[in-house]
Amino acid sequence: MIFKILGFFDIYERSQYISVVTKFNLNRIKSVLAEKNKSNKDLARHLDKTESTVSRWCTNEVQPSIETLYAISKFLKVDIRELLVSTLK
Repeated sequence: MIFKILGFFDIYERSQYISVVTKFNLNRIKSVLAEKNKSNKDLARHLDKTESTVSRWCTNEVQPSIETLYAISKFLKVDIRELLVSTLK
């Protein structure tokens, strides 16, 4: 019984953590696409991903892998660091 209770709280805490993390803007993909006059559809087509996947990256609902960020940076012809939100203040 105790393992079931602990398991529930572990799952609950992880889901809370994930919901908090996704509230922060961690990438600038949407902004850089706009700056480069490119659409989600252009990026999705180039990466052979769905438009839904690209939309989720742009809204910071999920984050692309570092390999995908690199591919995005090459497509947009920007330094990969321009796709990330700086933590320096």
